[in-house]
Amino acid sequence: MDQSLKAKLAAAGKIGLGGARMVSGVMTATGHGLVGAYLNQHHHMGAAYHLGKSSLEKGQKMVDEGLDDWKKASE
Repeated sequence: MDQSLKAKLAAAGKIGLGGARMVSGVMTATGHGLVGAYLNQHHHMGAAYHLGKSSLEKGQKMVDEGLDDWKKASE
């Protein structure tokens, strides 16, 4: 495998993980999933919202970094 392909695979992994993190953040913020359901049951939806928002923002940052890495690997 050449370096360009390895770099693209790493970038694709980062994009995929960032997307998964964003989905997880949305589910947490809306009271779904393990953490979101727990916080919903204990009437802490404010905390679920902030935790989900943080996860969503960090996931978007990972996706952006992955796209930048992909562009650099394509050059």
